[in-house]
Amino acid sequence: MPAVETTSARGMQHVTYAEQWEVHEFLDKALKAEHPCDLLSGCEPAALDNIQWIACASSHEVCSFRTNALKALLQSEAELRKEEEILHRTLHPEVARVLKGKRLLLFRKLAQAAGVQDDGLFQQICDGFKILGYAEPCGQFPVSIKPASMSEQELKQAAPWIRGMVKKPGTDDRQEAAQTLWDEAHEQSLDGSGWLYGPYTESQLDELFPEGWDIDVVAQTARKFLDAVLRSVRSGGRQIVGRALDLKSAYKQLASVPCDAWPSILAVWDPSERKYKYFRFATLPFGAVHSVTAFNRVARALRAILLKIVRLVVTSFYDDFCQLELQDLADSAQGTAQLVMQLLGWRIAEDPKKCLPFAKVFSMLGASFSLTRAPEGVLEISNKEGRLQALRTLVNAVCADGFVQPAELASLKGRFMYASTHTFGRVALMAVKCLSRHLTCGGVMKLSDQDCTLLQHTVDLLEDMRPREIKASSCEVPVVIFTDGAHEELQGLTSHGAVLIDRASDARLFFGEKIPGDFVAAWSSSGKRQLVGQAEVLPVLVAKVVWADRLRHRKVLWFMDNDSAKAALGSGSSPVMDMYDRTNVDWTTECLQSILATCTSPSLTSLAAGAATPEL
Repeated sequence: MPAVETTSARGMQHVTYAEQWEVHEFLDKALKAEHPCDLLSGCEPAALDNIQWIACASSHEVCSFRTNALKALLQSEAELRKEEEILHRTLHPEVARVLKGKRLLLFRKLAQAAGVQDDGLFQQICDGFKILGYAEPCGQFPVSIKPASMSEQELKQAAPWIRGMVKKPGTDDRQEAAQTLWDEAHEQSLDGSGWLYGPYTESQLDELFPEGWDIDVVAQTARKFLDAVLRSVRSGGRQIVGRALDLKSAYKQLASVPCDAWPSILAVWDPSERKYKYFRFATLPFGAVHSVTAFNRVARALRAILLKIVRLVVTSFYDDFCQLELQDLADSAQGTAQLVMQLLGWRIAEDPKKCLPFAKVFSMLGASFSLTRAPEGVLEISNKEGRLQALRTLVNAVCADGFVQPAELASLKGRFMYASTHTFGRVALMAVKCLSRHLTCGGVMKLSDQDCTLLQHTVDLLEDMRPREIKASSCEVPVVIFTDGAHEELQGLTSHGAVLIDRASDARLFFGEKIPGDFVAAWSSSGKRQLVGQAEVLPVLVAKVVWADRLRHRKVLWFMDNDSAKAALGSGSSPVMDMYDRTNVDWTTECLQSILATCTSPSLTSLAAGAATPEL
């Protein structure tokens, strides 16, 4: 079959065919291949530049640069002060209230100096961000089209039906919860922040809107920092520390465009009058699609300013900014970041539990980051204290009851997914797949004994797993493994095997055997005759067990020639129950903490083919 086929102007056809690899040629290429983790960097170029500079420069040099940069910012703020006042007087009154204290012209100047490619950002901050309609490409994110579920006109037509849904509160509404929500909304409408307007009755909203109204970058940056410090001539055991910088009520620090006020309505039950009353958002409403994009455009611009203007090492995820720094520069980095935010008018969380100083161990995004072993070139990531115990409590309750609501299933799935990201390997993947299958069915679900055993076992694994380790870059070559399985029905032969080549220790190992009859009988008990997929998965598990000592904490390139086995091992699931069970067992070997990259090898070039056929 031709790989490339083209037609020339003269009508002649040019055909390109793939040429079969020789085994020794493919092996030579495989042994020279680099591991994907060595090729890809999750660290932003500007952050990497700052890391290299901080690691090599003296503390005095770094502090002097930041001091001079802050002096320049203060001077710019003074020069733009009168123009800022004039600009704020031209803003829509509701937008002006939300943006009070924001130094918009200074933000624009710094964003331009930092190279932020988003021409419309400044004007949209001043006008308020749109909530409805399609967003224009901004230049900061890849362009992706997502069709709207309904048009603006259709949303207006649906408004009366949606309003009808909120007129009758459920009978199980709790007075205490309703009172708390009402008090919070009412307080925000009166505090002068401009976040909420109201309360309004339905008739008042009808007058206002007669046409209708409606209700792992941190880890990779740290790894680059570890690597730079270890390689620096100034290293001398210099300690890296980190902290989280959290913006306060982040979405509420940006305004929405006033013309989109009609769909930005919050309905709150007023316990005293026993009816709903309504509040109107003037800020980015939480949960709106445009709010996410709008805020992240601003957050990325703020990150660029911190990176390029004052040369901090910082990453961001929504409103959470992670700072990394050398311990002797910690005061400089914290003071610089907070002063820049203050100058730009951005409020940061001042709660003592959130506004913490730099430390060797810090929490962010539900994870605990430990830099205690940074002098050894190791960052450890684990679940935040109490998270796994809360997950255990929820699983016990669900399994004891037996029946579970869809919302509870979705919550459980999300908790498993998030908890597993802070340990090495995807040990919760099987539980997530199980819960996902139940969620597609809808309605109240009854968990089987097998489901409960899987959930309990997954929590056990999460509790037993060591913290995820991120190590400084290593020049060590990856281990290369070829696995293969065979099923010859006519010959009555089902076998498997593997070959390991480790250039670091010059090891050359293999195994091969007929697969025990009990295994084959179990695989074929349901009438299946094609068993090669199951035979391809088994040697992967066996290799991890047999060669555990050689694979522990190593990078591995794993070659196999069966796409279904590769897909099952990569996704942790398979429609074939026998392969599903094997992948379930496979994830229990994640304690090896080896970094696997699964690759496809042509069948005729697989070194493991001979090992998988004992007669050869």
